[in-house]
Amino acid sequence: MVPKIADFGLAELFDDKKAQTFATSLVGTRGYMAPEYIFGGVISPMADIYCLGIIIVQMITGHKVGPSGTEAFCRDFVETVRNCVDIQY
Repeated sequence: MVPKIADFGLAELFDDKKAQTFATSLVGTRGYMAPEYIFGGVISPMADIYCLGIIIVQMITGHKVGPSGTEAFCRDFVETVRNCVDIQY
């Protein structure tokens, strides 16, 4: 498994004065999309940070993520992060 970061097309949607926009249809890989994007269609720079966090956790743990937004995913994600923190300290 080799993670790759690509497709910075959404960066063009924002200028200095615009903080968020709304999507009319979902585009992306479900496991990497921020819950606010999945459930509300809101696209903001914070959604990119969410995706980056998922990628970093995946690189550290070596586990592929599941679909975000589900209760099981959230529970597993929090447990994975806690385990990583426990290993470090």
